[in-house]
Amino acid sequence: METARFGLRSYRGETSRHAHPCHHQLILPRGGGMLLSAAGREGRVTGAWAALVPAGESHAFQADTGAAFLVLDLPAAASPFDTDTLHRLGEQVFFPLPPAAWHLAEAAGAQAAHAPQRLAGGWRDWAALLGQALGDASPPRPAAVLARLRACVEAELARPLTVAELARRAGVSERTLQAVCRAELGVGPHGYVMQRRLARARALLAQTALPLAEVAAAAGYADQSALARAVRAGCGMTPLQYRRGQRG
Repeated sequence: METARFGLRSYRGETSRHAHPCHHQLILPRGGGMLLSAAGREGRVTGAWAALVPAGESHAFQADTGAAFLVLDLPAAASPFDTDTLHRLGEQVFFPLPPAAWHLAEAAGAQAAHAPQRLAGGWRDWAALLGQALGDASPPRPAAVLARLRACVEAELARPLTVAELARRAGVSERTLQAVCRAELGVGPHGYVMQRRLARARALLAQTALPLAEVAAAAGYADQSALARAVRAGCGMTPLQYRRGQRG
């Protein structure tokens, strides 16, 4: 498994467009700056402005002469940052460093320049503290979380969906997804999926002549019996009764 890499780096001139398929790249300015183009956005990494290039995103940059940066390569499969923080920063690409994160970057930059062996032994603790400082700066926006959740559910409703997968696709932890769903929708992620399955089944029963087995499959039910139980629980009648009632 790929491990995180950390160090003080300098770049000369302009780099050609490229991507890192297996790791996110966090870039913290130490002196000078760079013009960075990534994930459809363009901005400068300088002063108190940092950037996160998500794994797999094509990017290119042009650094100022003599500029230096702290660069942390975070493996996508095992990052020391939590999912919420990574997804939020990856959406922004460019972001101001909150005071706590700025001080951590300053301290690490000084050690990287003057006592790199000390930083090499403790950078994992530093990365965890930095991730916490960046995560505390701004919680995930419920509207954005729900938009990603809804898109995933509507696209994948015909197959089994776990809360773990929904959280990953929504870009947050399972705990955060549970909290957002209950606060905004009044049900947990599993309850929301069940609501959407029933809604799709009702629409198919009312608007198509599909056999019940095909309706069940399209709405993500294990079989026709599962469909019948869900429709009876939600509508107080069998699927065929519901279909007849909708057609007058």
